[in-house]
Amino acid sequence: MRQLSSIEIHVIIDELKSLVRARVDKIGSLEDGIVIQFYVTSSGKKQLLIKPPKYITLGSAAAGQSSEFCMALRKHLEGARLVSMSQMKMERIMEFHFSHDITLIAEMFSKGNLMLTDSTGKILSCWQNQQWGSRQLRPGLKYEPPKGAGEMSEEAIYSMIAASGKDSLVKAIAMDIGVGGLYSEETCLECGVDKLQKPASISRDEASKITACIGRMLAEQPKPLMVYKDSKLIDVIPFSLKYYSSEELRPASSFSEAIVQVVESQAPKPNKRIDSLRAIINQQQEQIATLKQDIEENTAKAELIYTNYQVISGILQELAAIKEKQGLRQAMLHAKSLGLEINEKEGTVAVELEK
Repeated sequence: MRQLSSIEIHVIIDELKSLVRARVDKIGSLEDGIVIQFYVTSSGKKQLLIKPPKYITLGSAAAGQSSEFCMALRKHLEGARLVSMSQMKMERIMEFHFSHDITLIAEMFSKGNLMLTDSTGKILSCWQNQQWGSRQLRPGLKYEPPKGAGEMSEEAIYSMIAASGKDSLVKAIAMDIGVGGLYSEETCLECGVDKLQKPASISRDEASKITACIGRMLAEQPKPLMVYKDSKLIDVIPFSLKYYSSEELRPASSFSEAIVQVVESQAPKPNKRIDSLRAIINQQQEQIATLKQDIEENTAKAELIYTNYQVISGILQELAAIKEKQGLRQAMLHAKSLGLEINEKEGTVAVELEK
């Protein structure tokens, strides 16, 4: 599945700047994310869709059943204003800063996540509780970003690449610097460096070129393009890249909106056979659970009867003797006098036992 790069997060923040100072109107849950409806003074209502780690975009979606995280967002954010948006260094992490010192953090890597934090950085609520080694994301803990890319100075980039444990320069730029695979390939093409060389062999001159190239991409004015190969949409880029120079390029009105088309076009197609088998499995699992419950209940009843066998046997023998000598009517009246529940129509007596 295609995921956003740190450079693309930078572009998306620029595209969403119209939301700054907008008021939060409504918040809803999506199957794989959240939707926040803002009221923008100049243009009315706008919906922000956040689906970690797939995309962040303005769009339209119908909210589903409210989750616990959604309820927390409503408690802290409804009526608040979006003060600013920022990117955490060169990480794929976007921060939405609201009034009352509340921040919504969107992690757009790995499985993705959303956290609501207070002015001290304490996590108030999590979309998903997660843990990687010593890094934990759950309510009550202070939010700690992952250890990764930091400063984008030439010295920092040189040090990170030279110390990288990756087997090639292109991987070191992608993962240690944090720009992602596509923009790492573009950096190597633009700088004319051997992408397969060992990171430890990088020169100061090469580090200078790489730093300048990444800086140019971050400063590039977005002109989003949809990339087609054999008439099939394969990607979207925020500006022209040498890497895709041989492919068909079509203008897009918005990078963040176009990325949705790419992600959805790459999503696995529904398989009716698999869906049918899953439905059967779910039904069988429900039946198994019901049978297990029935077994537990009937076992408990059997044990209760066994424990009280002498009492039950004595009552039945006494009623049988009365029935034989005086008839069913007298037996039923006697059972009633003992406080037993009787069914004259069916001729049955119910004995209530204490567990």
